[in-house]
Amino acid sequence: MLNLTGGGLLVFAVLAAAALFSLWLSPRLPEHYRSAETTSNLRLGMGVIATIAAVVLGLLLNGVKGHFDLTDREVQALGADLIVLDRTLRFYGPDAAHARDLLARYTVRVMEGTFPSSGHAPIVDDQVAEDLLNQTEQAILGLQPHPQEPDFKEQALTQVRSIVRRRQMLIAESGSVVSLPIVVAVTLWLGLVFASFGYNAPRNRMMVIILLVCAASIASTIFLIMEIDRPVTGLMTVSSEPIQHALSVMRR
Repeated sequence: MLNLTGGGLLVFAVLAAAALFSLWLSPRLPEHYRSAETTSNLRLGMGVIATIAAVVLGLLLNGVKGHFDLTDREVQALGADLIVLDRTLRFYGPDAAHARDLLARYTVRVMEGTFPSSGHAPIVDDQVAEDLLNQTEQAILGLQPHPQEPDFKEQALTQVRSIVRRRQMLIAESGSVVSLPIVVAVTLWLGLVFASFGYNAPRNRMMVIILLVCAASIASTIFLIMEIDRPVTGLMTVSSEPIQHALSVMRR
């Protein structure tokens, strides 16, 4: 969180410094640098850069939103798979009690590790959770075929392996899809745009406030993009409700 907050503040500092430096420098430039022709061409060039920056920002926002939604769907699917496997083991009978207990312990570990409520850092790739899931699969493998439903064991194995697959996908999706060089490039482009704002702008307090507010708005947008890019470990995370619901079903 501190790194992202620092990144947002750095973007704000770059944009604000570019605008205010240009505002200070412009009246000190020679007259031919501030001619109508120079100003007109400057606006055309900055318009192109601003358009490119806006397109890239839109693509970044669309990408991280899709990443966030995909992770949310995986968590929902994981919760559903946990409920279905627990239901299968429950119908299996007393022989599957140990496997059910391991599955419940795995679910508790996911809640405590991936979605901690105590303020600790989330742990997605948790070795303890992986060991519990492996033990659950081994316990299912050790079951004798059900006398009345011989395919129950195969169903349970298919379901536990689906949970393994969901877990691995969740681990993969917990990473970032935003490239740092792209964020740096967009910041530099926007710095040029903000420098053009200060060129030939009125020199008064209201103009300074407007420039600072605009810089803060852009910096907060980039901060939000980088936050949404961390759907499990960021400030804005996917909901843990599917896992909580699965755990409550197991405890009935």
